[in-house]
Amino acid sequence: MGGLLRSAWRGTRTYVLAGLAIGVIVSLAGYGVWSVWHAWRVREEAAVSKTWPTSGLFDEATVELTTSCAGSVLAYIVLIVPPISRAVTLPDRIDQSKVKTDRIRLRLEAIRLELLEGKGTAPIVAIEPRVDDFVRIYSTSDRRLTSLEARGTVSCDAASYMRAERLRVTWRERPE
Repeated sequence: MGGLLRSAWRGTRTYVLAGLAIGVIVSLAGYGVWSVWHAWRVREEAAVSKTWPTSGLFDEATVELTTSCAGSVLAYIVLIVPPISRAVTLPDRIDQSKVKTDRIRLRLEAIRLELLEGKGTAPIVAIEPRVDDFVRIYSTSDRRLTSLEARGTVSCDAASYMRAERLRVTWRERPE
């Protein structure tokens, strides 16, 4: 009986080892396909434009940031929007809004925007456009008659960019 079992084991051992080898190969192939699909999905999601929550600046001005990361390049649009004018006529509101954007331009030297993963972490991406690079944009919207806008690109990693959860805004004022 013992010899029969040893003989049967020798015959099935080949099939068991072959089955294990096939299982390992199929598992590795499945993991490879899943990894490629996941990386593709992350790249596709990072390429979609994301508008970050607005942040406050001095004098009730706000900062708006829109980003997208495609092909290892982060494209961004930064808007500095002055507070809404209280003037009655449209020409007066436009003039006051222009004065407010000029005041912001004179006061600021640069603005720093950092995309952070969690609280107290190092920034995933840091953008620091100089205020001299901003252009004034006029609009027909009553809520945003004028704004300062800067566009640019920096390098990024799509997987890191997708982990960013919040935006931190700091600025540097011009020396007096």
